Amino acid sequence: MTRIFDPSTARIMIADDDPTSLDLIERMLRRNGYQHIERIPQATRVVPAVRRFRPDLLILDLIMPQLHGFDVLQHLQDCPDAAMPTPIMVITSDTSVESRRKAISLGACDVLTKPFERQELASRVRNHVSRHQSYVHAASSNPVIDQMVSERIQGTMEAQVAIVERLATAAEFHEQAAVLHTRRVGEMSAMLAETLGVEEETVNVIRHAAVLHDVGKVAIPAHILAKPGKLSRPEFDLVKHHTIAGHKILSGSNHPLLQMAAEIALSHHENWDGTGYPYGQKGEQIPLSARIVAVVDVYDALISDRCYKAAWSPVEATREILAQSGKKFDPSVVVAFRKILESGITESDVLEAV
Repeated sequence: MTRIFDPSTARIMIADDDPTSLDLIERMLRRNGYQHIERIPQATRVVPAVRRFRPDLLILDLIMPQLHGFDVLQHLQDCPDAAMPTPIMVITSDTSVESRRKAISLGACDVLTKPFERQELASRVRNHVSRHQSYVHAASSNPVIDQMVSERIQGTMEAQVAIVERLATAAEFHEQAAVLHTRRVGEMSAMLAETLGVEEETVNVIRHAAVLHDVGKVAIPAHILAKPGKLSRPEFDLVKHHTIAGHKILSGSNHPLLQMAAEIALSHHENWDGTGYPYGQKGEQIPLSARIVAVVDVYDALISDRCYKAAWSPVEATREILAQSGKKFDPSVVVAFRKILESGITESDVLEAV
């Protein structure tokens, strides 16, 4: 059922040191039906305010005293739980391309320059808030996922694994292409972790946690996941949010397996050079578990038939993985992955373990 957007339910935060700008934006929002609005006049207060208020949209000015807007974006990126999963729209008088690119690389979903046209601002706010609320609603209202996340699990590994397997099954029902892919990713990720010298107990956690790397796709419309052609920019932006949706579904648990599953779901599309999503993390800012899954996920996707492409040969896929070392992938993880392939491990070996 299509949700009807109701601005009166939205929570919006405006961070700007200029009272005139705060008044202007707030008046525009209230005229458009938004009721829950919080004004933050000091940049140093933004991060704790976001953690407390949990807005559906943060409207952030870049040029502020004490702390620059870029620093605020960096702080939110360094502690993603504070902003998760808040979209951030930057409004600034700086019209340079460099500033726009930097804002986007630090996690902003949109950049609007001052002076802005009010109707354009209203339209962008509505789009971002509506999309964000749809993600949250889809993730929280899925009856299968809701049941599983709400179940009380005891501290045993067996109970955690049972929950993970059921969550993975629910995700596979939503995306047909995911069948067996998720389980292969789990087994291959464990092999890769072991090759990297990760301790045995953690290897076993990765084996099960990696299965849930794409669980957030339950929040993405199935017709987009099954689209045979190239996705449009808005469609791809929607798909990218499966990382945030997955983290939201899995986060909040005290159990190591689900904690690792949450970090993998959030960060497995981050790139070693900082060009990935959702937050543009780079290097060792990205959890090792996510760096491992990133390599395995891409390799398995490349050698598999998908609705939008034919399967690549293992040789072609391996060349692509090696070519992306130091760019998309952690070079040390790529070296370990190459060792696995050179040892003679095949897809059939992985399937036997699944």
